[in-house]
Amino acid sequence: MAFAFLAIVAATATAANAQQNKIEGGWLFNVTVPPGTPGPASFLALDSFATGGGWSGHASTDSATNWSPAYGTWKWDNTRIVITQYQFSQDSTGVPTGLVIIHKQVHFAGPDTLAGSSSVSFCDLNGQNCFSPPANALVVATRIKASGPATP
Repeated sequence: MAFAFLAIVAATATAANAQQNKIEGGWLFNVTVPPGTPGPASFLALDSFATGGGWSGHASTDSATNWSPAYGTWKWDNTRIVITQYQFSQDSTGVPTGLVIIHKQVHFAGPDTLAGSSSVSFCDLNGQNCFSPPANALVVATRIKASGPATP
């Protein structure tokens, strides 16, 4: 009986460890922009990581900057996760004017917390002739946890 109990405890601990350091799901990012970079000093972003490497996201500044939703990929790279995202910059009528490419690298600072940095490049529509600010932004994220509605 004691052996069965220990096996259940070990299986539960293994399942909990398997959930820890899993990037899949939704995350709320706080992005702190380097001093001297145009735009707000910080903003929020929502990132979604899918099993297999799919990524999508939207920043709180995208409407003000007239940027499209963002799509990209993610992968594990040793002890960190690297993300590449693409989105269009657009004119006031919604016509694409350029490609914004963002590279992020994050690591788990806790089971539900990420920390790292990101760089941005402003490119032509072919992803060429890019300009990047000289410093990286700092990013910190918390996992969005699923929960049902409150019961009365």
